[in-house]
Amino acid sequence: VKDLDSTLDVIKEVGPQGHYMRQKHTRTHIRDFHYSPFFDQHDPEGNLREPREIALEQFKELEKNHHPEPLPEDSLKELEKILSAADKAASELGS
Repeated sequence: VKDLDSTLDVIKEVGPQGHYMRQKHTRTHIRDFHYSPFFDQHDPEGNLREPREIALEQFKELEKNHHPEPLPEDSLKELEKILSAADKAASELGS
């Protein structure tokens, strides 16, 4: 959406229980959304591809090209504490 301020104004005006389709701004910009190639389920010949095939293809691409930074040591320690507490709580429920 080109005009973020007007979009945010509409969100504030409508609120969580409102109906955005009643807003002129929504009707004007409804097709301005981000297109994801995941939703294109056709091969180059126009044949419909299986969602599992598409997901596997995307997974392989991510696995090959995505190299995230490791978490900081303090974050890893905090996660270990959380997992340990969850394990303890789960085992107490099973007793």
